[in-house]
Amino acid sequence: MLERVNGRKRGLGVTDKSYERRILTPSGIIGILKEQNLTLKKRYGQNFLLNRDIAALVIDAAGLRSSDTVLEIGPGLGALTFLAARRAGRVVACEIDAGLARLLERQAVLLGYSNIRVVTANFLKIDLVGLTGASGSLKVISNFPYNIGIRAVIRIIEELPSVEIVAGTVQEEMAERLMARPGSKNYAAVSIYVRYMANITTLRTSVSPTNFFPAPDVSSAVIEVRPSSSPRPVPPGIFRKVVKAAFSSRRKSLVNNLSALSGEKVRPALAAEVAARFGDERVRAEELSVEDFVALCETLSAAGVL
Repeated sequence: MLERVNGRKRGLGVTDKSYERRILTPSGIIGILKEQNLTLKKRYGQNFLLNRDIAALVIDAAGLRSSDTVLEIGPGLGALTFLAARRAGRVVACEIDAGLARLLERQAVLLGYSNIRVVTANFLKIDLVGLTGASGSLKVISNFPYNIGIRAVIRIIEELPSVEIVAGTVQEEMAERLMARPGSKNYAAVSIYVRYMANITTLRTSVSPTNFFPAPDVSSAVIEVRPSSSPRPVPPGIFRKVVKAAFSSRRKSLVNNLSALSGEKVRPALAAEVAARFGDERVRAEELSVEDFVALCETLSAAGVL
């Protein structure tokens, strides 16, 4: 027998048609969580999106079609999920919180969405190809949990070659880091590696914490990531290895950092090559562009270092 709470059937989900409206207000979310005996877990970085316009921006950026499969990371209560399901052929929602996953799955059925599949899993550990399928048009959307944003984007572009686009909200600092240019304070190994693998666009910056519940401590941004379809001149694994080594100590020169990777025996040749290519053997990694690192990788590979 089902228990009724405030006129709603507990155990089957929130049955009234106002559910999609309620999940966009703090009071509505608090009410739903209370009715379902659910609590938020700080370790999962749960900050639910409240702004319908921001949600629509993410969905529009993904350019969803009826032939698309959509992978959603961390759907929470479904602010993006249901919008995506109205346009795409199939939505696979990967939710780490078992209680939220059960609620979302029940709610999808109650609201008549037959194309939503909810999977309870840690996105960083689940088999992605098995989750989404190896072929067909695939797009990714997410209100990215702050604690996995960078790692999630990298995993997508490395392990899901069929992905056409990734669209979602991220911590603004992450967006700034991904978009950073050589010489800027936010320019880092991840800036170079992700831009080597994909084209990145910031669609909106300074999204106030008030657009989320609970409100995070920092602002957010909406980004679009399109994995590159052109052949990469350097294997991603090698490129990432070199970039990571180059940034191992920001205070040291590029030659000093790469000597740990290549060995002291090739240091003189490496110093000469760096000086010839960049005009100064004391140049640091944060001064080099993506194209510079491609050339550097090709040089190290030709020298037998890689």
